[in-house]
Amino acid sequence: MMDFLVDDTHAAAARSARDAAEGAREGSWHVLIVDDEPGVHDVTRLALADLALAGRGVVFHSAFSAREARALMPTLPPLAVILLDVVMETDRAGLDLVRWIRRERGDHAVRIILRTGEPGQAPERSVILDYDINDYKEKAELTAQKLFSAVVSAIRGHRDILALERNRQGLRTVIEASARLYEARYLEQFARGALEQLTSLLYLEPDAALVSARSVAAAVESGPPHVLAAIGALEREPRVVLEEIVPADLLERWISGALDGRVLVADDHIAVCTRRSVESRTLLYLANPARRPICDEELVRLFARNITIAFENLSLRGELEATQAEITAILGGAVETRSQETAHHVTRVSAMAEELGRLAGLETADLETLRLASALHDVGKVGVPDAVLNKPGKLDPDEWEVMKRHTLVGEALLAESSRPVIRAGAIVAGQHHERFDGRGYPRGLSGEAIHLYGRITAIVDVFDALGAKRCYKEPWPLDRIVAHFESEAGAQFDPDLTRLFLDNLERFLEIARRHPDAAAGPAARTSAAA
Repeated sequence: MMDFLVDDTHAAAARSARDAAEGAREGSWHVLIVDDEPGVHDVTRLALADLALAGRGVVFHSAFSAREARALMPTLPPLAVILLDVVMETDRAGLDLVRWIRRERGDHAVRIILRTGEPGQAPERSVILDYDINDYKEKAELTAQKLFSAVVSAIRGHRDILALERNRQGLRTVIEASARLYEARYLEQFARGALEQLTSLLYLEPDAALVSARSVAAAVESGPPHVLAAIGALEREPRVVLEEIVPADLLERWISGALDGRVLVADDHIAVCTRRSVESRTLLYLANPARRPICDEELVRLFARNITIAFENLSLRGELEATQAEITAILGGAVETRSQETAHHVTRVSAMAEELGRLAGLETADLETLRLASALHDVGKVGVPDAVLNKPGKLDPDEWEVMKRHTLVGEALLAESSRPVIRAGAIVAGQHHERFDGRGYPRGLSGEAIHLYGRITAIVDVFDALGAKRCYKEPWPLDRIVAHFESEAGAQFDPDLTRLFLDNLERFLEIARRHPDAAAGPAARTSAAA
């Protein structure tokens, strides 16, 4: 028996109720006592009753055999420490439990302190070498002070392991964000990774954010500040309001530029203020009222400098992509205006092509390329005379041959570019009037010889055109459009893509509703018909 034993009375029912109540507390360190002597449980709780580390108390759980511990552990919150007896139902019950925890359960974060009253049963050196044990104590020499020191050291070790794991996860998020620069939300991904890295660096607990810790990354450019990413409790809020998180005076000084390049550490928060350009700056704000952050300001400043560079590079990339998207939209819109087609046709075709590509399983980068390239599908109409382009009624055979040449003109106009989006635009321009059965133009391609971008754009272009008023026709009703696609699946259109399109028709009607013409056709006007 340990020498600080005071009371070995075991009230199992009362303790079970107390453990359940304590276990409900959030933000605590959880310690499991596994020992077949009830008195050991009582004196352990007594010796560690006032233990608190990093603003977090300790919740104790009890098991009186290795078998009971195996059944109990899956029901408990993540454990920081296990105080484990060696000899219980068998001479090696404790060691067998260690092997199960590490190998079968796969828990390498919990710190295990082995306690034995019979050290000869398991020599200390062989146990430490052969098992993943973090400390080995003989009960006879384990005073209250030594137990306190051992458990505090073990909790700190557990905390460090969790911090390293969060750091690794944060780094993975940053790497993934860096590798997916074509994604529309890559800045937000990167900001989230930066927050996760910084919380690890400062030993803040994102899990405790469910109660108190709050972290947010925000940016301000020419307009008002906006939140890029949030973790902890804020991540689960539907809308993060910056003014409700960051103190007003801090927010004002950051926006004004008075805090550029500074790291501010207070008792309940830390703020990293960076400047990305003349009109652009970034704020990483972490609030944890429970305790002052552990902060190496020089390390945080170095981290902030690197984050600033990364944000600037990612912002420049985003600006280039936005410029490219705007140019393609303007070019496609200019052709649309000249041909006196309905407003927003190019906008709808781009959005619908992206949606059909997503349904077809395209990667994010390919979806962005398709969205931009499909806006250029009719760019070749710049080479079609106005008399043909805007002729009311049906074209005669010679005029039809002139009209068909817009596919080759558009392809030739774009094909010399070395830019992937523009080259994809050349493919779409040249192939969006090919037919799946090989009877299309300009080359009579068939089946999968037609590029996927061309097959997708063909469907959404025809769908939008049939539902809109043109100089040569009135808009078709939706049921007639659907019947046309059903009859042309496998002939004019790729049958698999057509079925995918029709099965998800409401999505495309919603796109049409978001971008209506002044005199909207049935596809834009109605959803009930779907």
